[in-house]
Amino acid sequence: MKRHAAAILVLLAAPAARAEDVGAWEGKTVAEWRTVLVGKDEKQKPRAAAALARIGPAAVDAIPELAKALGSTKNEDLRVNAALALGKVGGAGELGMHLPLRGLPGHPPGAPGGEGDPDPEAPDAPEGGDPAGAPAPTKDPAAEKGSAVVRDQAVPALLKALRDPCEDVRTNAARSVGLLGEDASAAIPALVKALGEKASNVRHNAAAAFETVPGPPETVVPVLGRLLADADATVANSAARALAVLGPKALPALKELEAALARDVEKPRSSFGGVPGLPGGVRIPGEGGFGQTPTLSCNLCLALCSCS
Repeated sequence: MKRHAAAILVLLAAPAARAEDVGAWEGKTVAEWRTVLVGKDEKQKPRAAAALARIGPAAVDAIPELAKALGSTKNEDLRVNAALALGKVGGAGELGMHLPLRGLPGHPPGAPGGEGDPDPEAPDAPEGGDPAGAPAPTKDPAAEKGSAVVRDQAVPALLKALRDPCEDVRTNAARSVGLLGEDASAAIPALVKALGEKASNVRHNAAAAFETVPGPPETVVPVLGRLLADADATVANSAARALAVLGPKALPALKELEAALARDVEKPRSSFGGVPGLPGGVRIPGEGGFGQTPTLSCNLCLALCSCS
């Protein structure tokens, strides 16, 4: 297990080591990759979208071009990569492999603004716990501008991508919605619909997205509860994690959680992630992970503890 974890860390660290700086990839800056993305060479456009995905949030200015790229009817590889890149550049960056959505983008447990332990460097609250005298949090104009671009351009493009005829495009679009978090709340109805997809990779990423995109419990919980019995353990795992994040709001799914745990105790299941990649690094298919995730029982127990 330690060898698997070390291998994953090496793989995750490799892209950063190959980039000249946070705003470049393979020797080209964001501006240069944007030029390639809107150029005439259709074979290089998917590579440009992949490069921008690797660069991540530093390429947020490329959202308009990436959103437009999702409308390319003839270049399927471009749509696949652009669908993922929108989440990578508009979200909080890389959140991990196959367990990508355990925390909230920008606010992991224990971090300022998130849940968990308080920030050790944060100023003490006034005596008596009254926060009235605390200064109002400072808004980051750049972050607000980025959120507006995500809501106005990235999310509408991803909504269309969730209906794309290509499974890999829909898979990556669902993942990107999760990476965008609360800014992608307009995609909730489309995510719920995606939970009923025949393609398990789409269902997996759509369920995982509800860990960061706060959907109405009365709509989301029943659907996630049904997914606990999904034939694909990866999908069931994602549903269990999403229910765990909902906490007490997931209580209506208690019977489904208990039934799923009873089944899994009798016959434990583990999930393996990923959609096979294509050679040459030109196309980024639906992302998965390496190795084996914890058995479904672990996530079911977490969900049961959080909702009770």
